[in-house]
Amino acid sequence: MGNLIRMQLLRDKQVKFAGYIHPHPLIHKIELRVQTMDRALSTPMQVIFKIVNILLINYLLICLCV
Repeated sequence: MGNLIRMQLLRDKQVKFAGYIHPHPLIHKIELRVQTMDRALSTPMQVIFKIVNILLINYLLICLCV
């Protein structure tokens, strides 16, 4: 899941850096680190929300086509 979000974030032109870590294999948690080009245009949290919405829409479209 972390790599999917990271790769989608890197496709956004406002994202300068995107990375994640999975602290422990038995704990279902990832930590994202996102840096944007200009915080005045979009904050990292805004970009994350936008990307997660895009991934959710793509997932729903795939589920409806099957």
